[in-house]
Amino acid sequence: MVNETVFDSPVEPPIKSPFAFIVGLYDDVLKSGHWPIVGHEPFASTDEEWPPPHFIKDVISGEYSVYHKGVVRRSSESECFGLEETAVWDVDHVIDRIMAANEYPV
Repeated sequence: MVNETVFDSPVEPPIKSPFAFIVGLYDDVLKSGHWPIVGHEPFASTDEEWPPPHFIKDVISGEYSVYHKGVVRRSSESECFGLEETAVWDVDHVIDRIMAANEYPV
């Protein structure tokens, strides 16, 4: 389930709300204090602590892989359909994605 609501205030943080997307961030994004942590929701199980599977496309060979739970395995292009591409995001890219959600098909 995708949450299509964008909140403009940390007064009522959207805890227990589905996420619009899940991406990896550079470490300094959270440590800088620019984006304060406004809530914490524990995971129901250790399995849920992992992000969903992401795909990798090798730019040289064109081959596809799936990255999940710290493991990379070969896959087909069709298996990667609908998965987020593996990447690490910087502040500006996350803001752009929030502001123009329809530009990034997932």
